[in-house]
Amino acid sequence: MTHRNENNQPHHDAHKTRATIWEWLFVSAISVIATCWLFIRVLGSMNSVVAADGYIGINDGYQNVWMLWWTAEALRRGTNPFLTDSIFYPLQINLFWQTLNITNGLLALPVTYGFGPVAAYNAVAMASFVCSALAMYWLARVLTGSPVGAGCAAMIYAFSSFHVGKLFDGQLEIMSIQYFPLLTLGLFYSSSRKSWIAALMSGLLIVWILLTSLYYGFFALVYIGLFSAVFVLVYRPPYREVLRLAGRLIVIALPPIILLLSQIREILNDTGPENGGDIRQILHSATPLDFFLPSPHHPLWGDAVVAIQSYLHPGAVMVNISLGTLIWPLAIIGAVALFRQRQARLHSVLVISSMLLALGPWLVWNDHTTSIPLPYVLLNLLPGVRSGQRPNHFIVIAAVHLCLLAAFGIQWLLARSRPSGRIVLLGALVGLLIIDLLPVPVPGVTYHLPPVYSAIPPGSGAILEMPFQMDQSGPLFAQITHRRPLIGSYMARTPEYPFNRVDGISMVWFGKSEPTILSDDWLQSLISAMSAQNIDYILVHRDLLSSRYERIADQLAKRFVLAYTDDQTTLYQRPTLAQPQITIALDTGWYELERVGADRWQWTSKRATISVFNPYPSTRTTQFELRMRSYDSSKSVAVSLRQAAVAPVAIGTIPIAPAYRTYRLLVAVPPGYSQLQLEVDQTERALPDTRRLGALVQLMSLVDLPSGMAP
Repeated sequence: MTHRNENNQPHHDAHKTRATIWEWLFVSAISVIATCWLFIRVLGSMNSVVAADGYIGINDGYQNVWMLWWTAEALRRGTNPFLTDSIFYPLQINLFWQTLNITNGLLALPVTYGFGPVAAYNAVAMASFVCSALAMYWLARVLTGSPVGAGCAAMIYAFSSFHVGKLFDGQLEIMSIQYFPLLTLGLFYSSSRKSWIAALMSGLLIVWILLTSLYYGFFALVYIGLFSAVFVLVYRPPYREVLRLAGRLIVIALPPIILLLSQIREILNDTGPENGGDIRQILHSATPLDFFLPSPHHPLWGDAVVAIQSYLHPGAVMVNISLGTLIWPLAIIGAVALFRQRQARLHSVLVISSMLLALGPWLVWNDHTTSIPLPYVLLNLLPGVRSGQRPNHFIVIAAVHLCLLAAFGIQWLLARSRPSGRIVLLGALVGLLIIDLLPVPVPGVTYHLPPVYSAIPPGSGAILEMPFQMDQSGPLFAQITHRRPLIGSYMARTPEYPFNRVDGISMVWFGKSEPTILSDDWLQSLISAMSAQNIDYILVHRDLLSSRYERIADQLAKRFVLAYTDDQTTLYQRPTLAQPQITIALDTGWYELERVGADRWQWTSKRATISVFNPYPSTRTTQFELRMRSYDSSKSVAVSLRQAAVAPVAIGTIPIAPAYRTYRLLVAVPPGYSQLQLEVDQTERALPDTRRLGALVQLMSLVDLPSGMAP
């Protein structure tokens, strides 16, 4: 008998291998068919229509199209794709903190170069559904051993309403949920099978996830700590093994920590609360009912679900975290029936923990933020976390373990059914899955470029658009055509942009401009700034102008050269040649301009800053000239220079008195953007004025010195 079994072993192994291959082919085929149904309206126009829908979809979708293009363009130029002055010119913007999803850009390079960034976007979006199904199938097949349970879990995970919603919203980086089942598999191998290689691979995978989506990268870092803690509580390994587990946890965490250390200045400089991060966290915190809602993208009940979500989250968008309804009874069956198994208990605890985190820092109930604190409050104590505005997206972690519990539930139901009943049960499962998950195919959106963009000749000079469209990604997409830098742009996380406070630029940007000691003629200041910073054109979208902007456009027509016009747009060219010069603008800490006759002045508060924009590629020696005085008592003014997030460099201290005096300092101005800072050692009050007065500044200039005059 033994001899016969040994002879049959190769045949058994070959049969098992063929069965496994057929399983994978079947799951792949089903996921491809389901994906094609979801994209059926886009398949015929893959290189011109973006698979998304609605206002958010068109803006975030085309933003991600730009990200794919920029990754390919930066690599073609041989430049760092994380840094660019192509948007928010002339500043260098760090795209690490934006939705660059450089991993998708790298994977899509052949499609981007061969068929264009729109086709690349659609290809990556489609791949996210197929890959998510295959990743979830692999995980569930390994942990449950049930091909049917794993197949159902794969479909639920890949085609959940949450995932489909990210497609409709055009958020390519958040569509990339395929990595979390792989991370969970790595954590199981690292913990249960004590694999150091799995630990290292898991750490590298988290780096990949971080470079795909900052949200998901943060969630992954929280997840590994959460998984390890729950694993120890449920499995209760001996003390020595806990120490080894801690060592493997360090191996997992080390690669992403090394990556984040390269961005430590920005992390420590986190300004989440000041920029409304706390409010946005509340707006995008889940309510308890959100978890159990059906799909808002279903052809039958989708509109009713959207109405419920609007009631639960008035004024908020991107609040859909639904995984469907079938997953819940299946997961409950798996959790209850197999509760004695430690793995089922681990999944259950991780589901509950992830859902608690998805509720955000404070419990939101019936459109009311209660005073009940939740675990996310503790996460907000970590540097950089307050900038994370989507606590509800923690559902992606819960989804992995809910799908595993559902797979266990299906396995348990099939094991307790008679052979004839299994076919009926399987048919019912397939039918219910289709009914529950069936989405409306994504409609697709198209941005029709105005002809003016094709009329812009090649060149390196930037373009200033009026009015500034902060929430529109059209100018981003247009840049793929004209390839010139943009003043400002649309970004999911709008960076600080002091250049919009430059005299003249601020008038076109905001539609109004406060006079300053630097200039009293905004139009001349605009021309000077454009000449100094190599800005060639102002593009006026006349069909978008308010009456205030129309008056500004009329004045532009008097001084600028008309380059192009049609029914909707007018393109003006700068009337002077480019003459690189350092540009300055008053920033924070300044009171309004005052004047008596021909005299003009501005008071500083205790600390006032001046933005400095150096268009040269090297440090320039400049003369900083100030004419100023104090109000009633002598004081000193400390002058310093600051660049990026580094500490200010002291330049000198100026003693000032109640009488006017002109002061001159030599300042080495680095290339790009920096800040001069004036700080008085004491402030004064001129009663009944309630202002705290620092220094009175009448004149200010920063002049680039010829090389022969440099010290």
